[in-house]
Amino acid sequence: MEGAPRLVEATIRAKLLDEFGHVLDGWTHALEHYVAVFAWYELDGMTKTALVSMAPIVNDPGDDLSARTHRDFLTGMLERDIQRQLSCCKYLDGDNCPVNRRIATMMQDPLVGCASHRLTEPCSTSSRSTKKIWQLFKR
Repeated sequence: MEGAPRLVEATIRAKLLDEFGHVLDGWTHALEHYVAVFAWYELDGMTKTALVSMAPIVNDPGDDLSARTHRDFLTGMLERDIQRQLSCCKYLDGDNCPVNRRIATMMQDPLVGCASHRLTEPCSTSSRSTKKIWQLFKR
């Protein structure tokens, strides 16, 4: 069973571009806080979505639910599993909460907020909308 995640990681790694957006969604179950991380990117004119991580965020005694812990989690997960740098992320999409705002500030990327998990325009499957968003967020 351990080979399946490695195969999925290799597939995502091969297809994921050097510029993408992150969509974060967190939830708590049985006193454990989890975060799901999706990568949004365009490939061959089509918007693609890849679930790159779904894991508990607090793993070490010094960890907490702060923006720093989230950023460190994202950095480690991207480098270890997808072999990308955090700087490849060009925008962050998530609930407009203080932690997500702080993560976006720390990453120096725009936060495109969602309300109640309704996805906003960058998460749309429309290629034309995606191109507009990439033009806005290009550095």
